[in-house]
Amino acid sequence: MMPGSWDAESLSEAPDVGPVKRWIYGVLLAALPVAFGIWCIVQGRTPLCSRYGVTYLTGQAGVALAAAYIAVGVFCHVHFFWAAHPKLWRAARAAKVLIIVVFIAGLGYAVLLDNL
Repeated sequence: MMPGSWDAESLSEAPDVGPVKRWIYGVLLAALPVAFGIWCIVQGRTPLCSRYGVTYLTGQAGVALAAAYIAVGVFCHVHFFWAAHPKLWRAARAAKVLIIVVFIAGLGYAVLLDNL
């Protein structure tokens, strides 16, 4: 594998980052989609970008999509922070699976409700 590249298998393992990058990626970077998802819920509309432009989802579809955005941030936190932590690494793999399920469910529910 080339340096700087990744695949699905590398997402299941602990990243090879130091403590500073663990805090940058696992907390600061992870906070961006979490804050955006919360902001979308508070605003009552969530943007969905597609090849046709931006669609704003409201109601249950908007909340479901915002939950998917929050799941992206939580995944980054678990991947970079928990997986590299000496005491939390065992829970990281199960948490990642759960977060992926939440992401797929939120995105799928939002798209399904938007198309009804």
